[in-house]
Amino acid sequence: MTNRHFGRISEVWKHLVLAEVLAMERPEAFWDTHAGDALYPVVDDPERSYGVVGFNDVVDDHQTLRNSAYAAVLSGMRNGRSLVGIPGGPLVAMKVLGPDGEYVFCDLDPNSTGNIRDTSMTLGVRSAQVPTADGMGAVHTALATRDATSAVVFIDPFDHHALGPSGLSALNVAAEAANAGAVVVYWYGYNRIDRRNWIVDELALRDGDSNWWCGDLMVAAAGADMTNGDLGVASSPGTGSGLVCINASTEAMEQCTLLGTALAEAYRDRPLPSGQTGNLNFRALES
Repeated sequence: MTNRHFGRISEVWKHLVLAEVLAMERPEAFWDTHAGDALYPVVDDPERSYGVVGFNDVVDDHQTLRNSAYAAVLSGMRNGRSLVGIPGGPLVAMKVLGPDGEYVFCDLDPNSTGNIRDTSMTLGVRSAQVPTADGMGAVHTALATRDATSAVVFIDPFDHHALGPSGLSALNVAAEAANAGAVVVYWYGYNRIDRRNWIVDELALRDGDSNWWCGDLMVAAAGADMTNGDLGVASSPGTGSGLVCINASTEAMEQCTLLGTALAEAYRDRPLPSGQTGNLNFRALES
């Protein structure tokens, strides 16, 4: 299990956007550079109670969230109203696109790739490549061997600038995939309030470039001055994360903005694990 952040509020936002983009774009192929596990156990702790468990508690009461592709994934993982498992990115993708999709899930942890293989077989997926390998190199190779315009590339790096064995960084691959015409969904996090939307500059996105959208979600304590946060505690005020979508349709980007607004509304004045009254501060930028 390589992703210790599974089920936290940052992961809820990540998968809410990813599922919606996949549902609206309906790509033939999905390539994931840093896949993690497909399925995680339900953990009873404050971070998950605020994150995926908390989302599961409120989703049915908010129409925009209830109608989302991510909510449909969670609904299949319930016993009554309670979750019996927490989906990782690979499971979200396979549930949305179905068994006939073409998948490449990369991770350096053999436990994670084994988890993905087992889950894909359970779901009856016909074409899932799950290399225990550098995801940047795998996507670079895929871009050279097939038409990228029918693919979504999901990039969720720990270190955005680190060069993998292929000599490529996550930022390099994002630019290469976008230039090849793939839809790119790129995740980032931060724990300084002056770093909101920082990835837009790193990806050198400008007005007039191909369609792009950035949805940023930051935790805030109600009635308190903004402070810097702690990436190790996703629910700490001043901690945030976001997604950049490049080459997605205008309709998909508009829907993701609606989902961000709805998520912030659903969590208005919801207690944080620290006991403070909290809010989610949502901001969207686009070309």
